[in-house]
Amino acid sequence: MPWPVEVKGDKLVLGEVHSGTRGSTYLYVLNPESRELVHVGSIELKYECRLLSTSRRGRRKDYEYEVPIDDLLKKYGLKRPSDIREVISIDKRIDVDNVDSVVVIYEFSYSNRGYGPYVSEHAVVKYRNGEVKVYENRVDFAKLLERGIRYRIMLQVKQDVRKYQTYVPNMVNRVKSIENQLGFEIYFANHAARLEEIFIDPRAGLITAQTLPHWQSTQKALRSYIRGVHEVYVATLIAEALKAKTIYHVIEGKKPYWNMAEASDEPTAILETVCGKKITLWYQFSLKKWFNIVRNGMYEFFTEKAKTSSRKARQYIRPDIVVFEGEYREREELSARKPKKVILIDSKVDLTLADVQQLKNYAKNFGRAFGNRVVYIVACLENVQKSFKTLLQGVGYYVIENVAPGKSGEMEFEEVIRKLIC
Repeated sequence: MPWPVEVKGDKLVLGEVHSGTRGSTYLYVLNPESRELVHVGSIELKYECRLLSTSRRGRRKDYEYEVPIDDLLKKYGLKRPSDIREVISIDKRIDVDNVDSVVVIYEFSYSNRGYGPYVSEHAVVKYRNGEVKVYENRVDFAKLLERGIRYRIMLQVKQDVRKYQTYVPNMVNRVKSIENQLGFEIYFANHAARLEEIFIDPRAGLITAQTLPHWQSTQKALRSYIRGVHEVYVATLIAEALKAKTIYHVIEGKKPYWNMAEASDEPTAILETVCGKKITLWYQFSLKKWFNIVRNGMYEFFTEKAKTSSRKARQYIRPDIVVFEGEYREREELSARKPKKVILIDSKVDLTLADVQQLKNYAKNFGRAFGNRVVYIVACLENVQKSFKTLLQGVGYYVIENVAPGKSGEMEFEEVIRKLIC
């Protein structure tokens, strides 16, 4: 792949790597009139685009664009020195008074581990003598927001953007408030880099999702971030409802912490409630891993097998949160002494028919594993379809709607938790 932005004759050559948010690079041109960022593949000009290579599994694709420089400058160029100084990070290398026109291109890149986006500003400068140069500066995206620069929001994702803006910042603030109130911290492990960034600054998820050039990818990312934040928020409501003290994990001299790791062999946290009970909270508890321990790997009946299809069967064995009555520091301990009560909690942003099927299978599979010890709860961000609610209540679920900061479902959820545990 060529350098992300370079001049070749009368063309500007731009290189991108499409790979989700791991090891990828995306380029956006600044529209000087609207202050919107336009993906290079969506600019209103004639250009050439070539697919240079594709990874074996097709996840990574390298693209090269060739855009006529003069056409680009004519369409997206800044000409007045005052506009140039206002929009870009000027340094001593650029002779602003002798500039004919400038196009600003922003590069958003991600590390192979998913960290980022790291933002670079490429100023494509054409001087009055006809010379064209490219100047690069690393910039803080927050500074771009301060300048009024924003993404062009695609019509297909406007509703998702609105939902993110409505709920995510409030849920993040609520989680932080509960952390401070109960004296613990949340650590995000494994592949939760994006979730960790959102809890540092909720704008991060919105920024990241909109760096992805295709609306389907942006929509998928936004929905994933809303869902992830809602799961963490619902988990912390359990602790708040019980005024619980975190007694595991604890490091001397530091605050107790929750380890938010998917399907870990160790629990997220062990809590001691205000009524003196100890409970174990497990995020993304894997029933398959547990059943491998107690049945020597024979977990076939936890698989929904298609009768007429040879496709790989779908497994319903990892709900968002499982609470076990008692103290369990390792998965193996659950086979040695089964808990008296198990509370399975799944959070839902938009409850669909597929979700109903998933939840019914959770109830079937966990019932087989733990018998009538299990209580089932689905915590929904918004209202749900009445027929779906009736179906789930028919298999024993508490269906709680509007579990969100400031909404009635938040208090209802906490009341149910207190009723079941204390």
